[in-house]
Amino acid sequence: MSGENPLVSIIVRTKDRPKLLKRAIQSIASQTYKPVEVVLVNDGGCDLAIEELKTVLGDISLNYIQLEKNTGRAHAGNLGIENAKGKFISFLDDDDEFYSEHISTLISFLRSKLYGQGSGVQMKEKYLLKFSKGLKKLAEDQTINAHDLELIRKCKILYQEAIQGKSRGIWRNSKQDHTAQ
Repeated sequence: MSGENPLVSIIVRTKDRPKLLKRAIQSIASQTYKPVEVVLVNDGGCDLAIEELKTVLGDISLNYIQLEKNTGRAHAGNLGIENAKGKFISFLDDDDEFYSEHISTLISFLRSKLYGQGSGVQMKEKYLLKFSKGLKKLAEDQTINAHDLELIRKCKILYQEAIQGKSRGIWRNSKQDHTAQ
């Protein structure tokens, strides 16, 4: 990868699974891609050994958010997104692990495919975007031209089902624009 690598925020939601969480955190620490940050949202679960997790992460930044009561995966995910500082966002469940090349592979793909020259992109799923002027929906199986693609790149894109835990991936994050609600 040429140039400076963009920060990737990895959002980890957890509740009452500290042993599994530690394995997930270890897999983040083993990433070959840098820089990454971890936004850890404890969704009303048991106390966690945060200092131990910081030790495992080494020089990787940890933003820990402790919720008093369980608010659900969607709310915890949205809270993680709100606190993410990265140019890109990825989710990792507390009971999952990344291969060491996971983030590097995703970023390489995005750089070579998503941000290349082209006339448009074919949408295979519904995306919901909120702009400063209001809500805009993109229909399924719609071709988006290069101008629209640039507009999308400037907004937060959230695959609706991803926040509900039905899909995993990496999303564009832009703090100056609005998120899908």
